[in-house]
Amino acid sequence: ESEGESDEEETRQEEEESFDLIPRTPKETVS
Repeated sequence: ESEGESDEEETRQEEEESFDLIPRTPKETVS
């Protein structure tokens, strides 16, 4: 279970970083 949670957390962090690198589509980020 902990492994799955860790994977989800890592994916979320990566997504956040991606949005931070490309903050040109706020609508898409919100969606």
